[in-house]
Amino acid sequence: MGYRLRNGLSFCVTGQRAIFLDVAADRYFGLQPQWDLAFRRLVMGEAPGSDLGHLVASAILVEDEEIDWPPQPVSIPCASREVPLDC
Repeated sequence: MGYRLRNGLSFCVTGQRAIFLDVAADRYFGLQPQWDLAFRRLVMGEAPGSDLGHLVASAILVEDEEIDWPPQPVSIPCASREVPLDC
């Protein structure tokens, strides 16, 4: 059994924080530090600790019996070209 993000939720890691996009609520948000650490540990395949239960109770993570890998951040490829802006 593993965990996945609830439907409509995406994330990326910037610096040392996970930033989430909640599409349904049309907002970005971050987690309090101890929850953020537990989430990032889960993503890195490490033991997340006891704060993982808070992420499930807050409906950020969902237990899923068919998943055996951690959630992965959104991957955005680097731009391959630039568009000049005329000011």
